[in-house]
Amino acid sequence: MASIWGLDHAANSTIDFVAAHAAGFRFTMRYLAPHGDPITPGERDRIFQAELGLGLIWELAADQAMGGAAQGTADATRANSSADALDAPDWVRLTFCAGDLVPTFTPTDANARGPIADYCRAFVAASKRPVMPYGPYNVIEIVCGELGIHPFGWQSSGGSGFGLGSGGGFQCFADSPGTLRRLSRHTAMFQDFGSPIANTDQNAVVGHPAAPAIDWAWGPSFTPNLLGIEDLMSHPVGSDLTGDGQFIVAATAVGLVRIHIPNPSALTALQRVDVVADGDPVWLHGAEATWFAALPLAGVG
Repeated sequence: MASIWGLDHAANSTIDFVAAHAAGFRFTMRYLAPHGDPITPGERDRIFQAELGLGLIWELAADQAMGGAAQGTADATRANSSADALDAPDWVRLTFCAGDLVPTFTPTDANARGPIADYCRAFVAASKRPVMPYGPYNVIEIVCGELGIHPFGWQSSGGSGFGLGSGGGFQCFADSPGTLRRLSRHTAMFQDFGSPIANTDQNAVVGHPAAPAIDWAWGPSFTPNLLGIEDLMSHPVGSDLTGDGQFIVAATAVGLVRIHIPNPSALTALQRVDVVADGDPVWLHGAEATWFAALPLAGVG
């Protein structure tokens, strides 16, 4: 893999972390107690021994955030206590469920502007650690964009809809392979359900100006580096910022944007195109140009 990818998983004992690292994954997200099968100190150590970073998720129910402010305050306190028990640094950004898509619950825009927003504000206020919400496209657009409660979020493919969103599109590799999902410009990490590692989902770090580092994971062998917007703007059009095809700089009607190409050789695909419109010129080179031109994305060719 040529980009920064992580896993998330609900089970403790079934994951081959060494194989995950060998496959190119660099961190994994795990659930805090009292989730049904929470992260333990022993599992944390196995993750670190495999040279992966560890991120922490607070989620007890898909609709937990519908409990509003009182629930957010209580959950932030419990989440930080669970993180303390794992010796997580105070700078590590906790993630929490701001609305997940399950058969019995689909978060609406009204939910996101009402009790979910109240939950998010209270969670932020009560947490000693920074936090990041998890949810589908509409929830991330509202709590991170419209309401500005969080600088960025973790977006799920489920419930995010198809096509292009405010931040371009994410072409799924695991969840309905080849489908293009709406990507919010307020997303720092995108969850593609399923992965090559059994019993896990894969997550692509898509990059966000407010997230110059992957601060939602830590570990003795984990380096949370990520290119920031300053790095992007300092490179000429047509350049490959990392030398491995991770980013291509493109010129558009609204200025420079980056196109994210995590693994052109395997045809996994994440496109961070921001607001590229039809007809805007895009400069690509080498194998990436041939690969990217075949993708069904407006303005790219």
